[in-house]
Amino acid sequence: MIHQSPAPWNRTLNLSAILVRCAPEHTAQVVESLGQEPGFDVHHVDEPGGRIIVVQEAARIDEEVDGLGRLQSLPHVSTAALVYHYFEEDPEIGGRLSRSTAEDRAAVPTALQNTDPSFD
Repeated sequence: MIHQSPAPWNRTLNLSAILVRCAPEHTAQVVESLGQEPGFDVHHVDEPGGRIIVVQEAARIDEEVDGLGRLQSLPHVSTAALVYHYFEEDPEIGGRLSRSTAEDRAAVPTALQNTDPSFD
């Protein structure tokens, strides 16, 4: 289950969808192990195929990376692969960047601008 923070903008929210693969005969054991891992929620189980879809919620990206490593090291897990990542930041953090810094980051260097109309 994904846990909602009482103040939705007090931190960064990172969500990852992870495909976990195992031998079909070990699917139930892997699902049980996943249920004991904090921050993970099993969303779909394909027992005959040995495939499990897990969603991970973490406050920081390094926590997500550590969590993926924990999944990869669980008994009977052959692979655990990140298939989707979503993050949302506290809007106050983005507001701390000066306007000129944000504009500078968005600017395309002159050398990369194509001004030749015959070049397509």
